[in-house]
Amino acid sequence: MKQVFIINKFSREQIKKTIDETPDDFVVTISKRNRTSEQNALYWALLTEIADSSFTVETEYEGKKVRKKVNKLDLHNTFAHYFLEPIEVTTFDGKNHLIRKSTTELTTTEFADYLEQIYNFCSQNEELQFINDKVPQ
Repeated sequence: MKQVFIINKFSREQIKKTIDETPDDFVVTISKRNRTSEQNALYWALLTEIADSSFTVETEYEGKKVRKKVNKLDLHNTFAHYFLEPIEVTTFDGKNHLIRKSTTELTTTEFADYLEQIYNFCSQNEELQFINDKVPQ
């Protein structure tokens, strides 16, 4: 599928012209752009940085307190759970379930807000405050 991004007035005019010249059996979809590859790369670099910092959490397992080193997938799932809006889905058996929205479905603005929430989390956690020194300017 060919994607074209509107970035200025000139590209908008080019898109109008392209649509006018498009055959009748084509479909044109206009939607907000999902997260960029740059945002995604920044996100996974951030998760790696946190995971590599030896960030640990204390939890309870079978009645015993356990300290667990957090990995990237733990962070991905936890941040998504806390910071992304849940959506309701109906499974084939007719039951409704709340699941988290996938980060791949976020628009560039939503993803920027999501990253900001993660940076805020880091700033409030003494073990992770160094992360904010690495925020791109």
